[in-house]
Amino acid sequence: MLRSFRIQDAKAVSAACADPEIVRFTFMPAGISEADAGEWITSRNASWGTAPRFAIADARNDRVLGQVGMAWSDRYLSAEAYYWVLASERGRGVASTALALVADWAFDGGVERLFLLTHLENEASQRVASRCGFTREGVLRGFEPFKGSRPDLVSWSLLRDDARPWRTR
Repeated sequence: MLRSFRIQDAKAVSAACADPEIVRFTFMPAGISEADAGEWITSRNASWGTAPRFAIADARNDRVLGQVGMAWSDRYLSAEAYYWVLASERGRGVASTALALVADWAFDGGVERLFLLTHLENEASQRVASRCGFTREGVLRGFEPFKGSRPDLVSWSLLRDDARPWRTR
């Protein structure tokens, strides 16, 4: 299930920031304390209007499994999606299920184009994008500053009228 992050989730966010894959491929900072994770939660919840972000939680016990969100662009009626999943939860469809839920929510809210950017080396994230029906558009060379470098990123998009594979399963 998707829900807002809570201060009680700080331990899970701190654990995520100890995961080398999450730190390598996302903007999450390396090795933050639980107190810093609490501040991250508070600041991200405060920016809800332009960048809604959800905790991906286990519906049975409310345990955080990851995060999914997007950054809106009113001008372009688009949003950039992003996600991460704890190492212990990868390979079970958590990211693709969460991304599908956010995609439906975004399109219902007026977004016409949802896109995401993946590092060239992040094959798992590229599989999630493909599984969710996103079209691989190409490589954006040196697209944006990222943790002291400018890596090449793969651009993916899903339009409002594109097929959504999760609806046919």
